[in-house]
Amino acid sequence: MRESYRMEQYAQRAVDKRKVVDASRLISNRILTSYLAEGEFLSDELKSIKFFDRMQYITANSELIVSSDGAEGINVVWCPGSQVLTHRLLSESMRNSFPGKPHYLGTWVRRLAPFQRDELKKDLIARLEKRVQERVLKQNQLAIVFEEEDYSIPQFLQMKG
Repeated sequence: MRESYRMEQYAQRAVDKRKVVDASRLISNRILTSYLAEGEFLSDELKSIKFFDRMQYITANSELIVSSDGAEGINVVWCPGSQVLTHRLLSESMRNSFPGKPHYLGTWVRRLAPFQRDELKKDLIARLEKRVQERVLKQNQLAIVFEEEDYSIPQFLQMKG
């Protein structure tokens, strides 16, 4: 009886461990898919350029816009007719706040004319700073103070006497 109980515990521990491994594998697959999406966007936008020239083009025409607290940033690759943007998490504390501890949140493409470059940079900086302010407010919110409302009995329910 005692041995069968011990074997059952070993089997349950193996099942629990496998669940954890499978969950982390799913998260890493999702992260890998996002990473490959970034490469796919870049290869679609720069398909007319040879591979090694494409790598040089990306290093020469990419820019990282960092938030004021340095916790996150947006990497922009300035392609000829569009921009490939990647939202990156730069600090360990930011990565820990998301499941799977990803290094980036997403990748997308914008199609803007070259003269709108400054507008896009201003917009991205404003978005990052808004997120910084939200984090600061969330961090400073140690306790919530609820104002007490007057729950007096309405006049029509009060007894006259």
